[in-house]
Amino acid sequence: MKKIALVAIAMCLSYVAMSQNSTQAPKKQKLHELGITFQGINNFGATYRVGNAHSLWRFNTLFALESQNQMGNQSIQSFSSGFSVGKEFRKNITSKLQFRYGLDVGFKYQYSTLTTKDSLQTILRRDVTSQSSPFLHIVLGFNYLINNNFIVGFEVLPGINYQIGHHKYTVNTSSGASNLDKIRGIYYGFDTEPVKISIIYRFRK
Repeated sequence: MKKIALVAIAMCLSYVAMSQNSTQAPKKQKLHELGITFQGINNFGATYRVGNAHSLWRFNTLFALESQNQMGNQSIQSFSSGFSVGKEFRKNITSKLQFRYGLDVGFKYQYSTLTTKDSLQTILRRDVTSQSSPFLHIVLGFNYLINNNFIVGFEVLPGINYQIGHHKYTVNTSSGASNLDKIRGIYYGFDTEPVKISIIYRFRK
């Protein structure tokens, strides 16, 4: 009788263990995407996205450097950096093409110097602009899937930003006169380089 009871208990325990194993769904792996972005010739950055095939959190950085001459007697040097955090959603159009939409919030800092010289390279005027811009951008774009691991993306980022900073210009006269203007304002629309291109490596983990 004891042997029968022990066998019955063992069978019950085995059944419970098998039931638990069968009800436990395999853990889904998250989709990770890591890449570089370009927005015009001088703007570049990095992007990281994590989530699933249809919804991802996105984290972006931006850097821009520019140095060029204008009209022979003017030169401009500028620098900007920023970051953003957002959410994007995706819908398949074909097996290789996806539509993307979402929202980004972020912050950007810009600094530029415009120098005007005469024919003898004497500085006539120098304009310095420094400004900070918190922003809200709408994400609209497409992904082209090269294969399971690589994507090329295109997106535009219309939105709104609030700019705060100052503009100072100095004239090279005997008095060394200078003037400081404050920058305040809300702006909306597209960036000067509206299309952002991304090259992405994706993996699951």
